[in-house]
Amino acid sequence: MAKARPSNEPPPNNPRGFAETVSIEAWRTPFDQTTGVADLHVDVVFGEGRIGSHKTPVHFRMRLTRAEVRLVRDGLSVLRFKPETLARAPMLSSEKSSTVKTKTRGRLAGALEATAQRVGVSFKASGSAERTHEDKMTSTVVVGAMEFQHRVIEDGYAFSITPTVGAVLKGQPWDPDLPRVSIRDSGHPRGRDEPPEPRVEVRCRREDLVIEDIHFTDREEGFFSRLDKAKQLAVEAYLRDQVLRLGVDVGDMSHPFTEILLADASPGNRPRDRKSD
Repeated sequence: MAKARPSNEPPPNNPRGFAETVSIEAWRTPFDQTTGVADLHVDVVFGEGRIGSHKTPVHFRMRLTRAEVRLVRDGLSVLRFKPETLARAPMLSSEKSSTVKTKTRGRLAGALEATAQRVGVSFKASGSAERTHEDKMTSTVVVGAMEFQHRVIEDGYAFSITPTVGAVLKGQPWDPDLPRVSIRDSGHPRGRDEPPEPRVEVRCRREDLVIEDIHFTDREEGFFSRLDKAKQLAVEAYLRDQVLRLGVDVGDMSHPFTEILLADASPGNRPRDRKSD
């Protein structure tokens, strides 16, 4: 089924300077003329950001150890997310196996031995050999490079994303062709006016930023690696603070739990038109 796109060309999404570290695209199907319901899709990709260049005083690589994707209603709450349609996190399990060993003796052999013992006769039946039976049960589930867990927030839903392979986020946490949630327009049916749009945000904490491979343009190669650990940490903290200035809604930049808005988008704001299925 074809994905809906408005006829006018929208402005691009806002990556807020983190386009290589995280990119996001959102779109929705048309609101159904009968029910006023549409499906919201989100395509988010995590990677390695390269901040700065040979023309800047310092350049480095930046990645994320975790992030949060938020689905936010419009400011007037005209739109309603349908909770029964939310793409909830799958129940994950790992490969497990269990072995049960049982020892059995032939009934007749056991009875003969018991009788012989009562009358004081030595007897050993050949059919009384022990037998071992093993039952092995194995269940397997395929786990991707990332996992996510949903939760309810004041104005919508949030998906907390963490890596399952390695220490940083890389790639896509879900299939973007599968909708995240369905939206109902409470103002349906409408005349000529268009319904508002939800907003999709990618956020992280200050401590979730991984800054590495630091190079100073006006210093000799290896300068940073020769600093003691305390000075390296001070430089990394400074660079994090500079990076945070690219975002918005940043509070106390010295606190590890400070929240950063890395990117945001709305279904009406897409950098490119997706092909129909």
